[in-house]
Amino acid sequence: MNSSAQDGLDLAPDIPKSATARFPARLGRRLWVTVAGIVVGFLFIGGLSLVLTRNVARLHNLVDQERLHVKTADDIGAAFHHLIFEIQQSQIPGIGGGQAAPALHAQLLEALRRFRQFHGNEEGLPEDLLEGNAFAALWESADTLRPMAQAVGSKSAAVRALKAQDIERLGVIAHVIPERILTVIRAHEARVTQLLGASNRVQRVILVVYLATFGLGALTV
Repeated sequence: MNSSAQDGLDLAPDIPKSATARFPARLGRRLWVTVAGIVVGFLFIGGLSLVLTRNVARLHNLVDQERLHVKTADDIGAAFHHLIFEIQQSQIPGIGGGQAAPALHAQLLEALRRFRQFHGNEEGLPEDLLEGNAFAALWESADTLRPMAQAVGSKSAAVRALKAQDIERLGVIAHVIPERILTVIRAHEARVTQLLGASNRVQRVILVVYLATFGLGALTV
């Protein structure tokens, strides 16, 4: 019985020692490649997420700039309103006024210059042409108001009295200014809408990347 068992053992094929040694080596190399691939993948996803996050921050910064443009446009409208009101008050007998008109006109010009400085880099949107025309018209209106502001700010009563055609032009300017300001504001509101839309799209991509990372991590575990 022992002899037969011994003969059966002798008939079993011998496994070369070199093959058994290569098996752990191959397993080790595959494991190393897998781990390295996972690490590289996570680094790539992390870098992509960082780039996308910075892009979102840049878009939000541009939105803040556009909102500052809107505020400055509102300031221009308010400056026109205060100046026109001061000039009109100066022409009402018994009320007087007008001394502040030159200073108010200077504030108007400052607001216009500040708004112009914001527009070094504009994106090509359909509203740009309308905004440019409206802004140029605002400058023309400010130039038209300059001699009126200087006249009503004078100490001489004869100089402070405006001609009928100047009063008529003043009324026309007071009527068209709100629409021109609104045209300028609409252009920047359109940019805000475009930028917020782009930001939302990037954030959706970031969400997809995070979900893909989570899924990859679950698969590897």
